[in-house]
Amino acid sequence: MHRRRLLILAGICLFWTGLVIAARFFPRVPFVSHIWRSERTLQDVLRREGRKTA
Repeated sequence: MHRRRLLILAGICLFWTGLVIAARFFPRVPFVSHIWRSERTLQDVLRREGRKTA
């Protein structure tokens, strides 16, 4: 049982690490790539993205 929990935890960690690394290579994906753009708040992101579509 203990080994199974560690494998689940390792899987979760790998998933999120992979997501963050993938965000670096796909800059046009909305919201995911903002990790690397040093956005301050979600409001700043929404305001800038809204200007693009308006």
